[in-house]
Amino acid sequence: MISAKSETFAELHCGHVLFAELGKMAKYLPKQFNIVASKPIKDPSLSSFEGKKGIYFMQPRLPSAFGALGHITTWNGNACLGGHCYNTSTHFYQATLIR
Repeated sequence: MISAKSETFAELHCGHVLFAELGKMAKYLPKQFNIVASKPIKDPSLSSFEGKKGIYFMQPRLPSAFGALGHITTWNGNACLGGHCYNTSTHFYQATLIR
């Protein structure tokens, strides 16, 4: 259960937690599901994530230039869901795998 006093609280709407900031969501997921985030990597090949499954979190160098604070999606062990990892973007700064 998430309370309004929680540091990761974004907005509780119809029983769902909605996040306005990607950073808050990235902090919330490991705590909520008792999972561990990997050390952020700056290698856009993402080779250290191969064979591992989890939640992929990408952070851009300049969020204003990228157009978002980052990107979160699922990682199936080889790639991001839908192929949208943004690791080949010139805005790629680092990525973390939450597993």
